[in-house]
Amino acid sequence: KFGDNVMLMNKQTNGFMVFDMGDKINGVDEAYACTTTPKEIGPCGRSICSIQKVNLEEGDDVIKYGEQVRFVTNPHFFHKPLYLHSMQCTPQIFARFSRNQEVCMSTKGVYNTVWRIVPQDGNGSPLIGTPVQANSQLIIEHCATKEFLSSDRINYVN
Repeated sequence: KFGDNVMLMNKQTNGFMVFDMGDKINGVDEAYACTTTPKEIGPCGRSICSIQKVNLEEGDDVIKYGEQVRFVTNPHFFHKPLYLHSMQCTPQIFARFSRNQEVCMSTKGVYNTVWRIVPQDGNGSPLIGTPVQANSQLIIEHCATKEFLSSDRINYVN
């Protein structure tokens, strides 16, 4: 359901998504690093995010495949919400190590913080519109650029 706290795990690399408040990202107003770790760190402030509804007027509080969402940090982690953010590569903006699209945690809930939950078998799946189950393998698609989060499948862990 919306408001649930989740850990995101990349099933291709077996890495858990974590936030690094000590690593400020340049090129975005106020943003901090987001990376993955292969260590099983368990649920903690830097590995947990909440799922937030984007279109408040639509549907109920159950997250469904095809729905737009935002991933926001735990309110006790930082003095204001941080949203999972990505932006298209430019000559000045790109991920430092991979040189791909920059993924970080930003303080502004703009369109670059909107993601779409897609079934593992893609947008043509008959699962579109059905509820997402905990521990399901799925794809998280960035709405602004249609890129997948790290081009990999993510595990929804309740």
